[in-house]
Amino acid sequence: MIPHGFNYTYKRKQRLLYENHKLS
Repeated sequence: MIPHGFNYTYKRKQRLLYENHKLS
């Protein structure tokens, strides 16, 4: 079972990557 914090961190990381890609 995946911890609750793991999914949150994963989504946040994906969001940051998306934001960086959009900016550049």
